[in-house]
Amino acid sequence: LRKELDRDGSISEKSAMAATKEMREFTTTESALAFANETNTEAPIKLAEHLVENGHLDSSSTIAVLSSSISKYTNPYNIDIYPGPWLYYPVGRSKAEGAHKLKALSEKLEATFIDFVAPYITGTEVGDFFVGFEPVFEALHKIESKDKFKFPTVSTGHVANVILSEIRK
Repeated sequence: LRKELDRDGSISEKSAMAATKEMREFTTTESALAFANETNTEAPIKLAEHLVENGHLDSSSTIAVLSSSISKYTNPYNIDIYPGPWLYYPVGRSKAEGAHKLKALSEKLEATFIDFVAPYITGTEVGDFFVGFEPVFEALHKIESKDKFKFPTVSTGHVANVILSEIRK
């Protein structure tokens, strides 16, 4: 898609549909999902449960997660309503499930739950990585919409303030 965008200045609907089909077939396999599930679902829950067991998470705690604008609108239990793009499915699905489970834990503890929503944190390597995809996502957005395309971000300062307030505990 990037080559087509560079060559033609746009991405055709036919190319977008073919790439979507191919990417969906690959990213929904168990092997494609395994690492993302371990990283974004299982590890945060195991860590949170360990902190609860050792008295480090309670009703005075804040549990914060960083969701992307995609994972925030993803139902991890229903693939049919995944908003795309399929390149991001393993990460989006697993982050959505991890956030869902951490929110349930925070409710059980009566703790505060914060879900930062941004595809990237400005000024980070991950942010720089996603900036490279922005022209492709914008071109794909233009296929079906006349609305202006914009990636939301969250500042490193906002995330750091929550982390620092939790470290004090």
